[in-house]
Amino acid sequence: MAVRSAAPAAGPRQGAAGTTAKDPRRWLILAVIAAAQIMVVLDLTVMNLALPSAQRALNFTTADRQWVVTAYALSFGGLLLFCGRLGDLIGRKVTFLAGLLGFAAASAVGGAAVDFSMLVTARAGQGVFAALLAPSALSLLATTFKDPKERAKAFGVYGAVAAAGGGLGLLLGGALLRRGPLTRPEDTPARESTPRATAARQ
Repeated sequence: MAVRSAAPAAGPRQGAAGTTAKDPRRWLILAVIAAAQIMVVLDLTVMNLALPSAQRALNFTTADRQWVVTAYALSFGGLLLFCGRLGDLIGRKVTFLAGLLGFAAASAVGGAAVDFSMLVTARAGQGVFAALLAPSALSLLATTFKDPKERAKAFGVYGAVAAAGGGLGLLLGGALLRRGPLTRPEDTPARESTPRATAARQ
């Protein structure tokens, strides 16, 4: 009788443990992952907008502009599976933090580039660290949010941030380029100075 009464008692304790196993920092983790994702999306969008201005500032040809895009795509696509496996081996938190800090450093180097080779090297570095960051972020979301409903919300927030980052990057990139040091005076549209416009202003 004592054995039978002890067995049912274990069920509620396991259920209670299952309900209290949620990570109390899970929403903070989601905020950090979402911030990292929007940083990546913003950087990519702003870089695409800044390519013409960077070409004029660094004096490289129109054909070389493709290397700025290809350097990122090759390193990111070529190392994505490897970095995902690396996260399984050494820890997803380690690869996520390494990717986040490395991507920020590579972005700073790219922003401070003084020649074409420095810019392309920075873009390749961004691709390497983004390959570390992307699979680790998704894995952390899947392992942090164990409840199916909360997991669906977390991935919904992640997808919404990624989608909104593209539009925000266009707005932010346009504002930065209009006021930034890469913009020449002749790139800013001049006001109409015809006699009709002068008379209208008077």
